[in-house]
This record gives sequence, C-alpha cells and structure tokens, in this order.
Amino acid sequence: MIQIQTFIMHDDMFIPITDFQGMIKDRNYVPGSIELQVDGKVIMARNVWDYISDLWPYLLHGIEALLDGQREWETYYPDQPISLAFKVIANNRVAITIDYSEKKSAVCGKNELVDSMLSAADVFFSNLLRIDPDSAQDYQSTLGQLNRLKQRRK
Repeated sequence: MIQIQTFIMHDDMFIPITDFQGMIKDRNYVPGSIELQVDGKVIMARNVWDYISDLWPYLLHGIEALLDGQREWETYYPDQPISLAFKVIANNRVAITIDYSEKKSAVCGKNELVDSMLSAADVFFSNLLRIDPDSAQDYQSTLGQLNRLKQRRK
C-alpha cells in the first residue's frame, strides 16, 4: 500500500496541505515536503523538505515517463542534493529510490504508484489553488499535464 501526503512548512512546522489555512508568501517557492510510504516504510520523509511547488511538477514528469514506457527516470529535489529515481523491474513493479544522507528504497506495483502519485498531486494542486486562487495561471501548464495523465489512466 502506498500513502502520500504533502506538507507546507510554516513557522518551522510541517502542516498537511489539506489543513493549511495561512497565506503563501511566495507562490514560486512554496517550502514543504512530500511524505511517501510503501507498505509502511517511509521512503520520502516529512523532514526532507524543499520547494514542493517545483517538486510536484518534477514528480509528474516521472509519472509521465513511466506511462510512456521509460524503464528508468531520475530527478533531483529543486534546491537540495537529493536524488529520486524510479526503475521498472520484473513483473511491472517499480523500485523507488531516494538518496540523500542515507539511501532508502522500496518496490511497489507500477499501476499503484502511478495512481497514488496522480491522486496525491491532485490533492496538492487543488489545495494550493484553494489557498492561493491567483496561482492558477502560474500552474496552468502543470495542471494541464496532470489532467492529461489522469485521462490516460481512465
């Protein structure tokens, strides 16, 4: 089972984006984190933060790469020396690896990963637009990509 939750960093605390009621100081640099667990194992930890307004679009590119049949995909966090990789292995399973001060990895089903990521991205962007409705123009391209990817899953 995959669980993904996005947090906004506010006053040095991580607040679930679904609960956040404050203002975003700079919509181009929204600090926060994405926590990703596979079968209870934390792969992307809440305390490993960066600009989630950039990290989510990076992750959508990774999901698109998987849907396009790429067997390997890697990116770095926007402003941290942290790598994140997806690698398709036997039986339509994907190894997720994050490498920073320590390396963590887990294996899950490709379809489950894609569906979980798209759902979590949808939660992130819908809440970002709730918090800052004026940001819709800034994320128009990414929102279009998210909608196209969701259509491919139907």
